[in-house]
Amino acid sequence: MDKQQILDQIKRIAAGGRGRVPGWQAFAAATGARKAGWYPHTWLLWGDALTEAGYAKNEFQTRMSECLVFR
Repeated sequence: MDKQQILDQIKRIAAGGRGRVPGWQAFAAATGARKAGWYPHTWLLWGDALTEAGYAKNEFQTRMSECLVFR
């Protein structure tokens, strides 16, 4: 899969997921494309691919406040 095909697939998956962009593992599961197809020669970070496709990078999940967990 070349660079433009990957970008097109990111856009397709995001459109089907109501704008939610896939992580690289979800992308691989949905398309059958392997990480070796883009890393490291096309993009070093998956967030760079998302940015190039026109989306914001995914954010890491943060720890929830204990008062929210134990209520």
